[in-house]
Amino acid sequence: MEPTIRWCVLKHDTPDVLRIDQACYPPGARLTEDDLAMLCRRHIVVVSQNERDRITGYCAYSLADDHYQILRLAVPRAYRRCGFATEMVGRLLGRMAIQGYNRTRIVALVDGRQVDGQLFFARLGFRAETVPDTDTMLFTYRVEELVDWRNCDD
Repeated sequence: MEPTIRWCVLKHDTPDVLRIDQACYPPGARLTEDDLAMLCRRHIVVVSQNERDRITGYCAYSLADDHYQILRLAVPRAYRRCGFATEMVGRLLGRMAIQGYNRTRIVALVDGRQVDGQLFFARLGFRAETVPDTDTMLFTYRVEELVDWRNCDD
């Protein structure tokens, strides 16, 4: 069965999303049920990658006037390098094109300990810069810097 992306995460998906988050983020950076409820605000979209009625990854992003901000992106190790995360980020690029490039960039803050995440965004053509006085990297993808993200393995 071909994996699919849903543009919303339902209440009964909460245990799967929390399980994936715990497997992908270090202690202290993990979501709680309260955090997940906060992600259900109007300007925040949570999408999930699903295969055989099981969530195999998720992405939460916020909508700003001129950009998308990826708040969370998680795919368990067993499903990495299958193109799931690339497809979820690719959908954001597609949405930028559909909306006439009103939002001209995608940004993501990645913890300095999350090397896999840093390498993933770099492979997709995001540009990295350090955030002063933190152990965080800001990754930015601008419409002008389009690369063929479909040929990148995640």
